[in-house]
Amino acid sequence: MGRIERNSDAILLFQCGTLAMGLWFMQEALFGGIPMPPETHGKAVYIMPAELWSSMVIGHSVLVIYGVLRGRLWAVGLGGVVSCITYNAFFILAGDADFGFLLATGAALVFAPMSAAIAIGAAFDGFMARILKEIEARAKRAHLIDSNGHARA
Repeated sequence: MGRIERNSDAILLFQCGTLAMGLWFMQEALFGGIPMPPETHGKAVYIMPAELWSSMVIGHSVLVIYGVLRGRLWAVGLGGVVSCITYNAFFILAGDADFGFLLATGAALVFAPMSAAIAIGAAFDGFMARILKEIEARAKRAHLIDSNGHARA
């Protein structure tokens, strides 16, 4: 059992929260609200439309959720990397905002590290799975285990 599988409940809870946040941002952007005011997100946040920021948050959340539920480490890792990049961008952009302290702090101290931990955990699990598969193949070639994976006496 790998790190991602062991922590799947916490990862899913975290990603469902970020998915809900992204959907709320999208709803605000599509129906005339101001999901990312410059006072909290910084003026540079308008480099990209709010719908694109929202899509990034929704996309990386869905990717990680899919990966965890289906056992696809590549999806968990990719979603974690995109998530980490997104939240680091929020941290940098909100640092210039008049009232961006809370957003910058949350992005830098909660969301980005959690995303990085998810990505690193997926990479580690993938690496270990490859190593274990190679060890098993070598043991079979050396006739140390049978075709069912049981040690020979």
